[in-house]
Amino acid sequence: MDLDRSIIVNLNTTSSWRIPQIFYYVNARISAQTKLRNVDAIVDVVGIPRLSTLTKIRFARVASRSLKVVQFWNHGKSRRIARRGGLNWSLDIDEGIDLSIYLLGAFERSTVRTYAGILSAGHIVFDIGANCGAHTLHFAQIVGSRGRVLAFEPTNHALERLQSNLRLNPTLLNHVDPHQIALTDSLGADPRTEIYSSWPLNSGQDLHHFHGGKLHSTNGAKFMSLDEFVLQNAVEKLDFIKLDVDGDEPRTISGGIDTLRKFHPTILMEWCPFLFSDPILDASRIQAVLGDLGYRVSIVGNRGIQISSWSLISEILPRRGSVNVLLQ
Repeated sequence: MDLDRSIIVNLNTTSSWRIPQIFYYVNARISAQTKLRNVDAIVDVVGIPRLSTLTKIRFARVASRSLKVVQFWNHGKSRRIARRGGLNWSLDIDEGIDLSIYLLGAFERSTVRTYAGILSAGHIVFDIGANCGAHTLHFAQIVGSRGRVLAFEPTNHALERLQSNLRLNPTLLNHVDPHQIALTDSLGADPRTEIYSSWPLNSGQDLHHFHGGKLHSTNGAKFMSLDEFVLQNAVEKLDFIKLDVDGDEPRTISGGIDTLRKFHPTILMEWCPFLFSDPILDASRIQAVLGDLGYRVSIVGNRGIQISSWSLISEILPRRGSVNVLLQ
């Protein structure tokens, strides 16, 4: 393989845990074309299964620091505009999500492949916990001008980044609606003034001790339930929901039962019970509610949709980590 940069990955097994050992050999004259041509040879440092979120962040820090020594990287600057997957992005390699997009072409590539096989032109998508638009833009690209993506992001920091990425893709602007709203279990019942919405790769004392996230202001955000939003906005169709709200999933689902019952959209959800208020009780409740609504669960893995049982998912779930599950 004619690579200016070689990446060696050893996957060892110790007590059923897969421990990646990543060694970067960086030449100063790597070309962007070579990097993209060999993108599948690069480990997805924010999507390796069986690892805790914090461990993934630590590997991402190694990759971020390695990139900074490459001469083509604007003399060490971390921010740049890049085109990946047919989309334009404003990226900061000091952020975990951005680094994944820059290196791999997409954040959570296996997840993107999964929903690309489910969604089609004209579909209506709710992206709940849209962050910088890492999935929002892909959704909009897939559903096209006949469809619509409603992106919910309560923090100012992430919402501004989402809007910036949308402006870089003007053909998507007319069918993406950003909302500074946190979808929870009741109208105005959430007192939080800050929510985790970025995962910096530079160390800091103000980061979450388990998942490495950083809090950002929700100033100006509305807090309401999914059912209330659907009723107030006379939503008549809903095909797909992406739900990633870092432990607040039980409240979002509790506030959207009527909507789920009426439309039965496919749900792509980050499953991270260690962040729930009560990991055991909340996990049991959410599984029961979804089961009563007729949903069956599968896990989204690197080779597509696998494992169709909550108990099996619990067995492979990394300690203080998460997996994406598909509910249909």
